[in-house]
Amino acid sequence: MIKKKHYKKISRTIDRFQKQLGLTDWEITWAIGDEHSYVVRENCLASVHFNQKGRSATIAISPFSSIEHVEHSVVHEMIHLMLADLEALIPEDIDSEAQCHSAIRRIENIVLKGLK
Repeated sequence: MIKKKHYKKISRTIDRFQKQLGLTDWEITWAIGDEHSYVVRENCLASVHFNQKGRSATIAISPFSSIEHVEHSVVHEMIHLMLADLEALIPEDIDSEAQCHSAIRRIENIVLKGLK
């Protein structure tokens, strides 16, 4: 469960991966899900809410997530931001969620493997 004592670590993790993934053109904040109207989907540890044109995003972290899972969740959500411009090119009548998540999982495995 995420507690206030974890907040600095979450902020450092987001700052670190924002730089590492080249997302410095985005303003990225975070919130505990279900606070400030940021809802994390059921069975998810985090989600990202963003304004692509404004280059602003908030990563909502489930209050039930563990601090051990935060790094993985942050990387996953930031990869969504990396792909946002490409995803915007996909016509709305095409359901691309499964394909996008497949690509995201491959990229996050590369990123997280580099940390070991």
